[in-house]
Amino acid sequence: MVGQVSIFIPSLMGGGAERVMIILANEFCLRGVNVDLVLSKSIGPYLSDVHPSVRIVNLNAKRLFFSIVPLVKYMREEKPKVMLTALNTANVIAIIARIISRVKFRLVVSERAVTSVAIKDNPLMRAKLVPFLMRMTYQKADAIVAVSFGVSDDLINKFKLPSKNIHVVYNPIVTSQLIELSNERFDHEWFRSDNVPVIIAIGRLTSQKNFTLLIKAFSLLLKSREARLIILGKGELQNELENLAIELNIKEKVSFPGFVKNPFMWIKNSSMFVLSSDYEGLPGTLIQAMACGTPVVSTDCPSGPKEILENGQWGRLVPMRDVESLSRAMAATLDEEAHPDVALRAQYFDVNHGVEGYLKILGLI
Repeated sequence: MVGQVSIFIPSLMGGGAERVMIILANEFCLRGVNVDLVLSKSIGPYLSDVHPSVRIVNLNAKRLFFSIVPLVKYMREEKPKVMLTALNTANVIAIIARIISRVKFRLVVSERAVTSVAIKDNPLMRAKLVPFLMRMTYQKADAIVAVSFGVSDDLINKFKLPSKNIHVVYNPIVTSQLIELSNERFDHEWFRSDNVPVIIAIGRLTSQKNFTLLIKAFSLLLKSREARLIILGKGELQNELENLAIELNIKEKVSFPGFVKNPFMWIKNSSMFVLSSDYEGLPGTLIQAMACGTPVVSTDCPSGPKEILENGQWGRLVPMRDVESLSRAMAATLDEEAHPDVALRAQYFDVNHGVEGYLKILGLI
């Protein structure tokens, strides 16, 4: 395959969108596509995961907004054939930069969350500008990729974007590398006993992920059995969450290891994965847990979990922000002698499905 694509994202700091864009960049290269990974700032723990054939272009902007001028310069000098962008602010910036540059190329933006819900959750005033900017600019993109039907519906109903421009493509989550990493040798004192189940959750420590709900539900669970809870990730709510564990007298049974390079071996060795979010787009961590063969429980948040779990066929769905329901679902899952073959369902989100979907929309196949 011969082709060229530029992928523009803010950075390679740990996050689901960044991981997906790296997977796409690497897989495009393996299929013979020349890839520029254009970063507002070339920082983040995922830099080492980028394939050597991918050219990293560092715009070296102090803030994402300041990427407009260097991005315009990149467009004029490199004259990309097609560009893919991710995360709504970066999407808006890329559209504005293309207008200013007057360079003609195909621009595909990808939306990864139910933005109308996300904006309500963001207290910053500048976040309130995002819906306005999306409505003004997204119609000027050549195509919009939504990572789930829930995200697509949000763009059509809340942002009044034309459905003909929106394409649903599930993220390429499951790779052979993920499976290999999940099987790496792992040793941690909490996993040395089969008698005490370990529950795991992953994500930025922000209000969106609602780890407060998870910790409270876990505290209820401890009234009937022994268990341990591990939450992988970093974020501004870490101190608040740690203090909550102290207040509930469960500090010794909840661990916050931070960001880990290989979360998959942690998931593989856990008794259960829990997603407690208030909103998502298509939660990659839920799919990753299923790919590792780990039983899952999730809130029925907008959007993604219901689609992934097919209305609860592959794992329990519980109402959002309901501590008792989540605790009961966790207990019932731990008590089950046999679990659904979640790894089978995860194959639907393998790398080939996602990559081919993106290549079609980018016009490369």
